[in-house]
Order: sequence, then C-alpha cells, then structure tokens
Amino acid sequence: MLPGIRACLRYVDDLALFADRPEPRRQALMVLHEELAGLRLRLHPNKTHLRRTATGVSFVGFHIIGGRIRLRNHSLLRIRRGLRRSARGLLRRRLQIEAARAPPPRAGTLTSPMATRSSCAAGSSRPTPSATACSHPLPYSES
Repeated sequence: MLPGIRACLRYVDDLALFADRPEPRRQALMVLHEELAGLRLRLHPNKTHLRRTATGVSFVGFHIIGGRIRLRNHSLLRIRRGLRRSARGLLRRRLQIEAARAPPPRAGTLTSPMATRSSCAAGSSRPTPSATACSHPLPYSES
C-alpha cells in the first residue's frame, strides 16, 4: 500500500482508497493511472473522486464515514421491497399447495363460495351469479 493511505476497499471493479491528507490521495491517483495504463485500462473520469475521509463516501450500497460502515437508505428500501415481494410469492405458493392438497368436495355440495340457499332461494325474480351452481332451477320472469 502507498504511504499515507489509511485503508483500501475493493469490490469487483470498484476501488476506494482512504487518506486524510490531499497529497497521498493525489499520489495514489497518479500511481493508479500509470498501473491501469500498463493494462490498457483507465479510470472513469466522472466516477473518480478525491475526497477527505471525514466527508464519507457511498460505496456499493453502503455509506462509509468516520470509520463506520452503514447501509444506505436506498439500499435498505430495496431490500425491504424485495423481502415483501418474496413473502407475497411464498404465501401465494403456499396457498396453491394447500388448495392442491385439500380433499375434493363431496358430491351434492355447493362448490361456489357465493352459492348458498339464501342466494338462490326458489321464487327469486332475478338471476344470481351462483344460479348455475344450485341444485334446483330458478324461475325467471321475462320482463
């Protein structure tokens, strides 16, 4: 490690170097430019920043400041949203499994949740959504 650099973080193609004084930061940036040029690579100019350690930096979903590493709020919201989506998917799948394991309805029972004796009582003058599930015909008036 270069003199004056206090810490270094690397994740895949991301790199963060920490130094309190500006000179070691500039020196490290020059060394990085030279080393990467030898590999025919270069630093992205919009993504290369020289900052004091005390100001902190966002790095791969975390905010690093003052020797502490904290999860960024945006990252936390994305994790929570993903967990909710996973929980809903698991619940949906669980309900499908329970429905598949449920015993078949007995013969002669009403299978529609809306088909009850009160919803299709004989003598009703209007059809109900569950009229086809009833065991007796409904008299309809033609008007």
